[in-house]
Amino acid sequence: MGNDPYPADGRPLYLVGWVASVWLGLLALLALTGLLAATRCRRVALAGCSRASAGWC
Repeated sequence: MGNDPYPADGRPLYLVGWVASVWLGLLALLALTGLLAATRCRRVALAGCSRASAGWC
């Protein structure tokens, strides 16, 4: 263990999967924000964004 780089433990695919899932999650939040920005009611957009970022969906 110690100060070894992350791939030294033999699981570099786990790191790639984690980075890809975080990137896709942020992309989904950006897309949801774009969709909610087109709504007429500001309360609906705010509720949708806060619910999505809280992970309740």
